[in-house]
Amino acid sequence: MYKKFTAVISILTLASTMIASIMLQTHFTYAQGKAENLDFLITVRNISHDDVFVELKITGGSTQNFTIPGNPSYIDAPTSQIVKFTFPRENTDPAIPVLKIGDEYFPCISLKGTESACLRGTIDSLTIAQAKNVDVKAIPA
Repeated sequence: MYKKFTAVISILTLASTMIASIMLQTHFTYAQGKAENLDFLITVRNISHDDVFVELKITGGSTQNFTIPGNPSYIDAPTSQIVKFTFPRENTDPAIPVLKIGDEYFPCISLKGTESACLRGTIDSLTIAQAKNVDVKAIPA
């Protein structure tokens, strides 16, 4: 009977030690050094059958875009998708400024032939990805 309890306690101790070491390692990975790129994660919600054009603009002139294809006709419910944009923190081009905390970025979405719906965000970390949620239902008709 005591062997079972000892085995369970040993396994729980080992598992908690492994989880703690993984969490600490992840924390130190972000804290060490300087990241070369900054990621922006834009979650687009309520995607239906139309293609969605996603664009990310950063104050200073940097822009990237991506088109999410609409859902096939056999999918009835709207879906969501995460679009990842990656910008270098330090550019070699002197015309494009270096990214810094406090810079503004604008994730915009639109359908073909419609106006864009945009949000405004502020870069609050240079090591952790910036994330915003945008909804297709917010696009002006």
